Amino acid sequence: MTTFGILSDMDDRAILRVLRACLAAGYLGLTPNEHPVPFIMPLGSRVMREEVPNEVVLRRDVERRPASSKRERAPKSSSASATVASQPPELQARFDALRRARAELAKEAGVPAYVVAHDSALLALATDAPQTLAEMTSVKGWGETKVARFGKRLLEVLGSNFIN
Repeated sequence: MTTFGILSDMDDRAILRVLRACLAAGYLGLTPNEHPVPFIMPLGSRVMREEVPNEVVLRRDVERRPASSKRERAPKSSSASATVASQPPELQARFDALRRARAELAKEAGVPAYVVAHDSALLALATDAPQTLAEMTSVKGWGETKVARFGKRLLEVLGSNFIN
């Protein structure tokens, strides 16, 4: 069975869902650098060759597009970074410091930065500026698992003096 072009009739969001499901199942991996690239893991190769059964089941609820149409980029929504630009300097400084800390944490963990936290979660953290791990769990985008894994380090960043 050939797999070439198998996703060509799906939109970008549907392809991302497939990639995320394959990553979660262990069929794909990501290179551990600033711009991760997916690659096929040994289990993924075995599934493609039908040596082992595929355990991933996806609901196909996306509208299929004609195979000849070119992919169009979705319009960008306003990002957290753009929102921060219109905020007070202290909030901007906290957000920038949190982004630097996120990059370090991601590098140490060997994961993309968005796995540690999305910009919107960092903005919420910079805005709410919690003082404790318990307070941090009430901030949007910060569940118990992320707080347990990254919270202490990020609280240290929030406790720093940002304005000279």
